[in-house]
Amino acid sequence: GGRVGASLEDLTGGYSDKIYLRDGPFLGEKQQQVTPSADVTSGVMWTRLSGLLSAGHLLGATFKKKHAADGEVAALPDDQYRPLVHPVVEMREAEGLQMVRMRVCYGKPGADGRVVPLCQWSGAWSSGSSEWAAQQGPAAALGGAPEDGTFWMTFGDFIAGFTKVYVCRMYEDTSRATLAGEWTQASAGGCISRAPGTRWRCNPQYRLTVASKTSALLALAQPDAELDGNLDSDSYPHAIGLYLLKASSGEGAARRKRYLREEELLGCSRFGKSRQVCFEAELEPGVEYIAVPCTYEPAVQMPFHLSAASPAGCILEPLPASGDWHERGLSGAWSVQAGTAGGCPNNPETWAQNPQFEVRVSAPTTLVAVLSLKVAPAEAVRLQEAHVQLAAEAQKAAAEQRDADAKALQEQTSSLAPAIGLLVFGSGGGLVSGPYEELGPKQVGASQFEIGTQEVSAEVALPAAGAYTLLASTFAPGQEAAFVVALYSTDASITVKQLNGGSVSTGGVDLGDRARPQGIAGPGAGTRSAIEPPAAKHDISKTREELGDDGKLGHAQRMELEEAQRLDKWKENVPMMTIEGQPLSDNVKKKHKELVAFAEANAAANGGLFVDPDFPKAPGSAAGEDQPAVYNQGKPVAGMPVVTQWRRPREWTDTPKLFKNDWEVENVIQGPGIDNRWLLSAINIVSGNREQLDRFFFGESELHADKGFFVCKIYRDDPLSDDDWQVILVDDRIPCTADGKPAFARNVDPSVYWVMIMEKVLAKYSGSYEAMQGGTVTQGLEDLTGGIGYKFDLTRDEADRGGVKQWIPKGEVPERLWDEVMEKMKTEHVVGCTCSTKGEPRPQTEKKGILVNRTYCMVTGGDFEDNKLMRLRIPLDESGEATEWNGKWSDDSAAWNSRLRQMLHFSKSSSDGTFWIEYADFCKHFTKVYMCRMLDDLWTRFAVKSRWMDETVRAIPRPPMAPPSAPYSAAAAPPQAS
Repeated sequence: GGRVGASLEDLTGGYSDKIYLRDGPFLGEKQQQVTPSADVTSGVMWTRLSGLLSAGHLLGATFKKKHAADGEVAALPDDQYRPLVHPVVEMREAEGLQMVRMRVCYGKPGADGRVVPLCQWSGAWSSGSSEWAAQQGPAAALGGAPEDGTFWMTFGDFIAGFTKVYVCRMYEDTSRATLAGEWTQASAGGCISRAPGTRWRCNPQYRLTVASKTSALLALAQPDAELDGNLDSDSYPHAIGLYLLKASSGEGAARRKRYLREEELLGCSRFGKSRQVCFEAELEPGVEYIAVPCTYEPAVQMPFHLSAASPAGCILEPLPASGDWHERGLSGAWSVQAGTAGGCPNNPETWAQNPQFEVRVSAPTTLVAVLSLKVAPAEAVRLQEAHVQLAAEAQKAAAEQRDADAKALQEQTSSLAPAIGLLVFGSGGGLVSGPYEELGPKQVGASQFEIGTQEVSAEVALPAAGAYTLLASTFAPGQEAAFVVALYSTDASITVKQLNGGSVSTGGVDLGDRARPQGIAGPGAGTRSAIEPPAAKHDISKTREELGDDGKLGHAQRMELEEAQRLDKWKENVPMMTIEGQPLSDNVKKKHKELVAFAEANAAANGGLFVDPDFPKAPGSAAGEDQPAVYNQGKPVAGMPVVTQWRRPREWTDTPKLFKNDWEVENVIQGPGIDNRWLLSAINIVSGNREQLDRFFFGESELHADKGFFVCKIYRDDPLSDDDWQVILVDDRIPCTADGKPAFARNVDPSVYWVMIMEKVLAKYSGSYEAMQGGTVTQGLEDLTGGIGYKFDLTRDEADRGGVKQWIPKGEVPERLWDEVMEKMKTEHVVGCTCSTKGEPRPQTEKKGILVNRTYCMVTGGDFEDNKLMRLRIPLDESGEATEWNGKWSDDSAAWNSRLRQMLHFSKSSSDGTFWIEYADFCKHFTKVYMCRMLDDLWTRFAVKSRWMDETVRAIPRPPMAPPSAPYSAAAAPPQAS
């Protein structure tokens, strides 16, 4: 699995981004400050894309298939409707026409050995279209119809036929700067916001300068997501973004930004749940810029990389994390009872009753004061969201000249919280009092009065050493609320004391321990409330929209997410029933029936044996050097076997049979020179359950063998259809080398050939044997069964268990994993395992005969005479050999007795790839388990949501203590040690 943007970055070293071409409900989360429809109409989109291309950056366009449900049609649909990305080669205006030149890079072998494009543009200005003759001017300006595999289309057709553009910005290594950073508990501040208690000022900040006027790209990257099917989601759970600010005049390079004027916010990337976000900005020499990388939500701890690149070069350096500002915290309350709710200076008799604080500095200094209501984080978010919504509705009403509605909405906005503000006076210390008109000349700074759904702030230049008075006020008298004030000063010796109705802390404002680690270790200890469960950081209901049905989530995983969403809204203590699995649809059954009828008719016309007209296309033995069904280009590839003919099993054995018998499935042998071990591993796992293997053949594996054909099914998830099973018809002709032997995977018994048919089915669907190289075991399990291959990492900390629980804690033999595996084997799952080293040596495991990074099938297991045993199997290598476990319960182990040999049908064969192992040894040497169930089965699952409360809150009862043993009597001897 992977992402297009991440691949572009890995291949080029550039910076990837996306430009969306459709408006949508989630566009604001993906692409701020861009409205595609308006930009297309105004011409901004053409200018943006053509400018990127002319600057040497890479563009590729794609059509997300979810838009097909809305009636849209892709410009380049292929037979599978895959979301392919097509490169944009050129953008040019020709005689008033805006034209886009593109290339199709995807193809499959044709009958003559040439590559046939998977998809082609057939609209206006396509190859051979009438426009080339009818519009001579544009045709000449474009240089005629291309003959190099590219094609032209109008920009209007481009916008209509594609929904997203991938951008990869390219810069020379000498013109970029990259720094590593981290959001920690102290610096995980979240996005820039004015909500009460916002912590954006805590974020790491970086100074950026350039020597000449230039266009610069700023990029922010987070660590790669864990693309593991065992996790809740393989998406990036946290949105990241990047701001570019202009340093205040005289602020210098040594201080972080604490006060932000509207005109100083120069740019912002989109906040995206992706590996990297970026944006471009125009920079001037002699100007100090500040880059602020952050996550959208506060309290998310993880590392990041910040990069800046420009043709003229740039300098990026971190600003100090401490020492530039000295923070003090104030708190207080406006209270009618305490006489501290005096209102603003418009109320001359009461305004001086507000809480006041003395601020003393030892030298001229800059002071930033931030006033906000003291509310819980959840309440702060609610107030901010309500403010934004009401303000937008009021603005809309005013624009529509609904004055009464606009006034009512403004009053409703004002009622959310009192308007608040602060003033600073050069009073020499002490309480200020008297008419404001008399004190006005002494005022050195003040904030605006704004509704308390937002913080208010002021940057004040204290002109000289001495004492000043800060007064915090509501706009109207008699309004009550608690508040906090954060003070940031450039004077290290600043002191603050309360004068009226407040308190002071020597450090900053105490916002609580809001930051908590994220990622593989899960939330940090001690950060959870003892009563309220933590809210999920990832909204399950948005998972499918976020991932865009790009194939990363298997059907079974989506069912689990949807069930969790339903259960969240379900009544407590009421069972919720879920019907799982996907039976074969009527369309699939009809397709199967049609293919059987076609094959039988074909066989009757070909002497009783079916001859597939498509794979291979040539009849008979299809002899010759040109083998497009084997090689992508039709010709032999270095390292792969040279296929010269196709033979049926009856041509190399007198007793061909698909399976050895009705119950036994023997081992398979890996084919030489082909990287499809992922598929053979998945086949090995599935074949551990003969009934599951039969389902691949529609349960009629031997029915048509005498006619030389098989109808099989593989699973490919299509969110827009219920027909996820692909029905594949193949004959039993197998690719062979010049000596007449099968070229690729084969069974141990030369008369058995089921694995060759399965491999051929996947090869036909892929286009050739070469094309099916490269994959994962979980991908193979999904192809063969339709059920997502769950992968349990046995030693990794589990985030959903607080980061401390593991399937196999070090040195333990847990019952939990044993019970899970046995339960899955009883419920028609197939099970596999592996020892994944991740590059680390495992000498003790290899010494015991376990092959690392290879997948084993768990054929069976159970508790036999108080011995927890598992029977494992690994595919044989190209020579038909296999290294086996040589520890306890191996073929030569002395642990075997005659009863167990008979009970378990023990067979001593040192090279069949099958062996028994004790569960305790399994826990020592294996690190991952794969489990999967066939999706065309139906089963029912019940889930109940409940809670522990009142009388049900009890600890686990301890067993009663045994009475003390009686002492030995003189007449009785103590028991002897056995």
